[in-house]
Amino acid sequence: GLSQKFSRVRMGCSCSTPEIKQSQPSRYLIGNSEASCVHYLTQTKLFWQIIVYNLEDKKFVSMVAEKSEINAFCETIIMSGYLFCSGGIKASSGFSITSEFKAMEVKAKDNKVIQLPGMSQVKYKHGIVGKKGISVYTICGLAEEEALIPICEEYDIEKEKWEQAGTLNFPKYCLTACMFSERHIYCFGGKPLLATQIELEQKIETLDTNELIKQWKVVDCKGDWRSSEPSWCAQTSAKDIMIFGTEQT
Repeated sequence: GLSQKFSRVRMGCSCSTPEIKQSQPSRYLIGNSEASCVHYLTQTKLFWQIIVYNLEDKKFVSMVAEKSEINAFCETIIMSGYLFCSGGIKASSGFSITSEFKAMEVKAKDNKVIQLPGMSQVKYKHGIVGKKGISVYTICGLAEEEALIPICEEYDIEKEKWEQAGTLNFPKYCLTACMFSERHIYCFGGKPLLATQIELEQKIETLDTNELIKQWKVVDCKGDWRSSEPSWCAQTSAKDIMIFGTEQT
């Protein structure tokens, strides 16, 4: 299984393609990556192209997957040399929202997609973070008929199963999240279903992943901060998190 492969994979990704000439993408997605990498997905008429840039080596690597294997609007993360894809909209099933969870090894030549156990709920526009070699978390998002999902799910890589990891106090979609010091998840921004609840965009929540009972807590944030759709966030030091891109209201 995938859990056995993690013991053999070097942390980060090694990239060898010196230059990439891209076709014009019809859809552009940014995903979460480890600190050593940045990646994005472009969709052409025939396939998905996943492009990873290694910040240390300053080199690109390109992976290709059939359009049927990677779902549109899926949320992605690179962790321990693997690209994980969660949820999204499945074109081959009448553009339905899916609970699929898949992985691709970044260094592999065949770019084979590994089908993993699906999440408990179909979802898209959710958050995703990873705890290196241990877990992947998906946070909130939207289900069918634009129903808001209030829970966080944790995928245990060794056990190869999903479990609920608490309920957020202020569920949202189009949020961003990051793992801090391989222990705490911080969740930023996002949109509520009701326009009258727009002030919820200012709420920052955190989860201690080491606690046996998973309980999300609201951070007492000083200052007037609001971000409805941040694109990405990352830990930049022992005390700081940087948030990239936003749609301010």
